[in-house]
Amino acid sequence: MTARLRSIAARTALIVGLMGASFGLGELRRGFIRHFFVDGAVPADRPIWTTSAVGDGLEPAERVRVVLLDGLSSAVADDLPSLSGICASGQELRVDVGFPTVSLPVQSTLWTGLTQQQSGLQFHIGRLKAAPRRALPPQVDSVAVAESHPEIVHSFGFRRALPPDGPVSDAWRETEFAAAALAAVRSSARLAFIHVLRIDEAGHAHGGASLEYAAAARWSDELLATLWAAQPADEQTVWVVLSDHGHRDAGGHGGAEPSIRMVRACVSGGKLQPAERRQIHLIDLARALADVLDLHLHPAAVGRAWQVALADPARGATLPRPGPTRWLIAGVIALAGFLSLRTGPRQHVPWSRLGGVLAGPRWLGPALGLGWLVLGVLGVALHCGWPTLSNPAVFPPLGGELLQGSVPGLLLLVSLATLAMRRRDSGGVAVVRTVLLPWAAATAVALLMCRGPDTVLFGTPPLMPWSTGLVSMLLVQGRAACLLLALLLVVRAGLRWVRGRRRRPRPADPA
Repeated sequence: MTARLRSIAARTALIVGLMGASFGLGELRRGFIRHFFVDGAVPADRPIWTTSAVGDGLEPAERVRVVLLDGLSSAVADDLPSLSGICASGQELRVDVGFPTVSLPVQSTLWTGLTQQQSGLQFHIGRLKAAPRRALPPQVDSVAVAESHPEIVHSFGFRRALPPDGPVSDAWRETEFAAAALAAVRSSARLAFIHVLRIDEAGHAHGGASLEYAAAARWSDELLATLWAAQPADEQTVWVVLSDHGHRDAGGHGGAEPSIRMVRACVSGGKLQPAERRQIHLIDLARALADVLDLHLHPAAVGRAWQVALADPARGATLPRPGPTRWLIAGVIALAGFLSLRTGPRQHVPWSRLGGVLAGPRWLGPALGLGWLVLGVLGVALHCGWPTLSNPAVFPPLGGELLQGSVPGLLLLVSLATLAMRRRDSGGVAVVRTVLLPWAAATAVALLMCRGPDTVLFGTPPLMPWSTGLVSMLLVQGRAACLLLALLLVVRAGLRWVRGRRRRPRPADPA
């Protein structure tokens, strides 16, 4: 095979490889997102408290009334008069609900005392096949009333639950729900649970900063006032009012942002005296519910006694964190990615010499390898917000919003790659290597930090604060980069062929 044919074969293989990588990254991202919704416990994420003090819990009471205002952000909750009045009569709280901030997993934490990582219910949405082991509602005479999404209240073993699982009628939403909630609060049931969902629905439809969201919060606060008046807190009646997560201004939840993870709550009645606001964890509140109901939680529950929880906020104790080994490996991978950008024949590390050295000034390599990536990340943050699991842009199969936000970085990639190949006559392999090696290192680090390898080995979901959403974004950007590089190489090969045809000498004239 001649040198020309070998060159053509190598270029063709590189172009086909880039096209295949672009398709493969798209499929990898789809599979990655599907694994968000796979249940799987992570025993290593068991909360470890900084103190081991022993304190008193809440004393048992005859009745417990729990009202959950689904999706109510703490900033909006602070302005609700009825909720503020209930909080003023007892202990006001800021509750860390853990991660992910998804309704059914958070409620599982409330009723079992297990974090989302302990229970394995992290992004579960549909009804559970059976109530979790040692959940509180099946152990006591209990009733639950939900405004919508009845599959949630039917998942935890309440003795009576309304409405029936299935589609919810308009009549139920408009009038029957409020009447059923009032009847449940007045009933003789030891535990009554009211699940208000219109705030969350308004947040998803219009965003947490919308007028519709504020109106839904006011309606819910008025309902809360009616329920409280029917059975107010006293020495034998304990009220717990809380939210399960907040909402982004543009709508969405699921991540670990403090504005979404930290919710307003209050406990009133029994022998509690009014006290200033304190911060606790949802598993601590679950322990308090078990104490008031005189029941026992799951054996693995580690929620603290009431007085201990109030004394030590233990900020972030229930969030999953990468261990030191994972950080060390991630640091090595990141360092290798940075070393691949060193320019100049004498400064290139051995594996970056493949395909020749990138020609041009010293700034070209770092700009081509990191510039487009940094600009793409900033573009996404400005266009649709930081890619956390609260951001709806993270989940769609094609990642259209993420791609649109990445356009400035991709334009920079095309410009610098064209400059390197046409003006500096750098080889195609050198340009591809310079563009993709730093991106590959960043993606590998994000996958490692969000437990991507654990998903393959153990089947656990790759859900971690901050890094999981970054993987989704990086895979979108890598897919687009591979496709653009393939197109640039095709255009470069076409231009070389045209120039070669023009320079070919014409046959001599026989005359």
